[in-house]
Amino acid sequence: MTINSDEAFLWQPSRNELTRYLEHTSGDFYVFHKEQFRKNCQRFESTFKKYYTNTRIAYSVKTNYLPQMISEIDSLGWYSEAVSGFEYDLAQSLKIEEKNIIFNGPIKTQDELSKAIRGGATINIDSVGELDRIEYIAVANKTVAKLGVRLNFSSALDSDSRFGLPADDTTVSCIQKIIDSEYLEFNGLHVHYCFSGKKPEKYTELVEAVIEFLDTKCPQLWSSLKTLNFGGGFFSSMPDKMAKNWGGKIPSFDDYAQAITTPLNQRLEKDKLPAPQLILEPGLAVVADAMSFVCRVDSVKTNIDPACAILTGSVYNIKPTKSAINLPWIHYQLGSKPIHLKGYLTGFTCMEDDILDSDFDGSIAPNDAFVFGNVGAYTIVLQPSFIRLAPAVLALEDGEIITLVNPQTNQEFIKNRFYI
Repeated sequence: MTINSDEAFLWQPSRNELTRYLEHTSGDFYVFHKEQFRKNCQRFESTFKKYYTNTRIAYSVKTNYLPQMISEIDSLGWYSEAVSGFEYDLAQSLKIEEKNIIFNGPIKTQDELSKAIRGGATINIDSVGELDRIEYIAVANKTVAKLGVRLNFSSALDSDSRFGLPADDTTVSCIQKIIDSEYLEFNGLHVHYCFSGKKPEKYTELVEAVIEFLDTKCPQLWSSLKTLNFGGGFFSSMPDKMAKNWGGKIPSFDDYAQAITTPLNQRLEKDKLPAPQLILEPGLAVVADAMSFVCRVDSVKTNIDPACAILTGSVYNIKPTKSAINLPWIHYQLGSKPIHLKGYLTGFTCMEDDILDSDFDGSIAPNDAFVFGNVGAYTIVLQPSFIRLAPAVLALEDGEIITLVNPQTNQEFIKNRFYI
């Protein structure tokens, strides 16, 4: 077997173990590594709590819908962060208490808002119009709506965003409206930015912007502020070869924790203020290396330019955003009569940019297998029903391979989507 990484990465099955998986299902498949996911979550949480005791983590459901992940984070005492009615319903179907759901996102329907208000979820409002609709529903149903306010600091942070309310007097008026209402409860402030390069110092700037907003616009809130939610957007662990795409050094959870908690702790200590609950919303940071993807080599073409091997998987299976970054992989030479290939590993679609890896150099043959790592984030949620349908998700449980998600079949899709 061949590993294209400077160091070992998560899952390196033996040939016999891989064969067991290949015999379990007829097509390509993902493998969920539950123990790794749990370790990632525990490490993320304990790192932040080391610097700020009153911390609670919320899992970003949109990053990976796998029910086993959502149930696991609930068992750890985390919130579930949903950004749609679908994600909210998914959490509910897994018996997640609605008080443990944070409902974010720019669009929430009337029915979705009504459900969240009745259930006691925290709703982070994204616009003035949304606040008006929530107030109408809450008053009409005589039910208190628990609200957070998402702030937009685009100009101050030199990072554009279309989400949240501007950190100005208009938003202060909205917060006061919530505080004054019999049927609205002000729960805290929410910010979320996906900074270019994911640099910890940008999170320090974000925390300082929130502190300045509170100090200059509404200092009275410090004494009653229940939560401060600084969102997600953090790097995950990765092999050295991947890290080189960002200069070779990837920030650790500890780097992010110190960047966020240091200015916050300093401000609280300055005036002996009560410590609001600190909420973080990781997704990629805890799921990226918690899944692998397995596919086979269908054919090898060395007489064209660029030379390539066509795999039964696709770029949509491992990096649906079509990032140019090559993921770590292991190559298992299972086929016969291998030939040398210097070129691309490409996918099954008819798109020219369906490239799983742009820098392959080695012996390869049809029927060989590839195991791609770091594919846990945004794959099964962004994968389109394009050319071929979604593969299975497998896992190892008590020594047995089990199917967590069945592969999508042609007839199932045709029947459910087109009523044929």
